[in-house]
Amino acid sequence: MKKKQFMKKRFCFQKACTMLLILLSVLVSPVYSKAKDQTTGIVLQQHKVTGTVTDAQNGEPIAGANIIIEGTTIGVITDLNGEFTLEVPNSDAVILVSFLGYNSEKITFGNQTNLDIKLVPDITNLEEVVVVGYGTQKKPTLTGAISSINSEVISATKNQNVQNMLTGKVAGVRVVQKTSEPGSFNNLFDIRGLGSPLYVIDGVPRGDLARLDGMDIESITVLKDASASVYGMRAANGVVLVTTKQGKKGKPEMTYSGYYGIQIPAEILKPADAITRMELMNERDLRNNYLSPTLTFTDEQMEAYRNGTLKSTDWYDATIRNSAPQQSHNLGVSGGSENMNYYFNFGYSTQEGFFKSNSLNYEKANLRANIDAKITERLKFSVKLSGIIDKTMRQDMTTREVFKLLWRSLPSQPIYANDNPDFLQKPNGDIQNAVGATSIDLSGYNKSTNKIFTSSADLTYDVPFIKGLTAKGMASFDPKFIDGYEFSEAYKEYNYDAATDT
Repeated sequence: MKKKQFMKKRFCFQKACTMLLILLSVLVSPVYSKAKDQTTGIVLQQHKVTGTVTDAQNGEPIAGANIIIEGTTIGVITDLNGEFTLEVPNSDAVILVSFLGYNSEKITFGNQTNLDIKLVPDITNLEEVVVVGYGTQKKPTLTGAISSINSEVISATKNQNVQNMLTGKVAGVRVVQKTSEPGSFNNLFDIRGLGSPLYVIDGVPRGDLARLDGMDIESITVLKDASASVYGMRAANGVVLVTTKQGKKGKPEMTYSGYYGIQIPAEILKPADAITRMELMNERDLRNNYLSPTLTFTDEQMEAYRNGTLKSTDWYDATIRNSAPQQSHNLGVSGGSENMNYYFNFGYSTQEGFFKSNSLNYEKANLRANIDAKITERLKFSVKLSGIIDKTMRQDMTTREVFKLLWRSLPSQPIYANDNPDFLQKPNGDIQNAVGATSIDLSGYNKSTNKIFTSSADLTYDVPFIKGLTAKGMASFDPKFIDGYEFSEAYKEYNYDAATDT
């Protein structure tokens, strides 16, 4: 009933617009009574045809529809009764009929004298629905602040973190990636600058959106302001609704998607080499005491690096590589029949860090099964199961501490004592050797494993005698297990004594 009223209102509005359009076309449009061959200029034989354009669904006339002979400028528009009269140059001419909001029609003339043309409304956009709260709503009837994107837009960006895949794609949503460290899911994610929103995945409030497989997501809807009020106090900062994929009626379809990528740092600020550092330190000494400065480094010390007797150490080059690989693979099966639809997907992804020791890496495997079944004509059953296992491995020292260590490592200090790879040099001060600190074989490691299982099942019953009324019951169980293991190991660092060669 609402759709019919909406269509009637639309026709009334269209009639008012087309009356103005018809008046303007009479005043400013030229009238074509004869057609000429564009090559020879010879006047072609005319065939007069009349016709009516109506709506295929309700039979109402369509005023202002365009009737044009394809490939020419010959054309007219229908009057208020949907009628038109057109001079057609030959029997092979193709008549193109179009109007806003309807599918266009092509008709071969064939010496017809009267045409009864029915246009089918293009209701693709009108039928598109958006998840809102505990139900769905058609796009044209939305009045709240709601944004929605589908799976194609989401999966266009490749990332281990689903929140990063939404960056710049949803109006009002701010995503700040605090670190690109593999296995780190600590983004700043908010709606319109407020706090963390409520995440609802397949109708159940859940907090682990970041670890979801992007290929499992059908759509994401963001509810803002009053649109989120259906979820009460928890929705004060907005709501993010996630709907996962479901099977569709048809033969089983097997799909595979995968990618392999190379990560490259946008920029790494390296410290100065040994000579540059010495020059800057001496310049500092001169500025602090210009009359009688005490320079930190002598010319003899600097000359040793200039002539190659001593070599400057690039701690960044020794510790960090210029690129790191990442990959993701998904294998899915979906299909269905009259009484049951199913969707299964297995995903596997890895991401490595930028340390040359390969001490920092992330690995994830996930499995999803969504099944919908019709028990009776009015009773439907649905079950959604998902399992995620991910592992993060890094050196015993945190990545932040490693970079602090690199900032303090002096280019005048060698990596190995007397350049012997069997003996790590002991740096000056209370810092560690960066190469040793990033090696899990020497300094130890920190390993964490997350096992996340989510499940929900629901029964939906269509109440008889009351159209549109359904009763639904849902249950969910979401256990999560986190295992952390840290192993610290002591290792030796050395100084070389040239006098004793020890």
